[in-house]
Amino acid sequence: MKSLIINQINKVNNKHIFKRKNKHYKINPYLKREYTECTKILEHKDKCNKVFVDNTLLLSSNINKSKILVVDSDKENSRNFLINHSNISNEQIYTVDKFSNTIDDNHFRTSFKNYANNTDIIFDHVFCDVVNTPQKSIKEFEPLLKLKKIKKGGCIAITCCLRGVSSKKFGTWDSAFRKRALKYNYLLEPIEIPEDLRLTSTSTYKIKSNMSDNGAYKKTGRTVTGYYKIN
Repeated sequence: MKSLIINQINKVNNKHIFKRKNKHYKINPYLKREYTECTKILEHKDKCNKVFVDNTLLLSSNINKSKILVVDSDKENSRNFLINHSNISNEQIYTVDKFSNTIDDNHFRTSFKNYANNTDIIFDHVFCDVVNTPQKSIKEFEPLLKLKKIKKGGCIAITCCLRGVSSKKFGTWDSAFRKRALKYNYLLEPIEIPEDLRLTSTSTYKIKSNMSDNGAYKKTGRTVTGYYKIN
């Protein structure tokens, strides 16, 4: 684990945060959503976090001993929500963030996939909140399944971005993720979530009852999160 921390420090690369375009800097889509001033999007993210927290509590035999992996920004919206709305301690939460300014035993500046491939920890619950294409989000999560670094019986959430993705390609995301999990002897059971987590009622995309959808409200980038119990 120490070598992973050292690698993070040595691989600091701010080009992942800002991209030069026509002499202007364009913020990364993940940070754009996390640092938005749009109240509706911020409230939506809180509701997404609440679904995750509620299910970690529901599916934990001993929440005080659970280990939780999340993707989070330096604002630590997800970490703070977990702490403030449950008995989960700060030390139980492990944050992955490619843009993090904090590096310690619980904060890692690296990709989700890289962390999953290198950690020795076996997690109870995981929120893979990556802003990536549907297929790439599955590839980010896959090492946890392949290397058996997630326990059965917990809650997992996985996010993808629909930018430039056809409804046909998105339509295979859920089945492809569940099939990938089954390949490693995990069965994913969809968790139904409140209807108000789907911000758009008219869509060419088929958003299932276990998925949230921010509807690209105020051009913050359209993201969909699927929730599952992992068996």
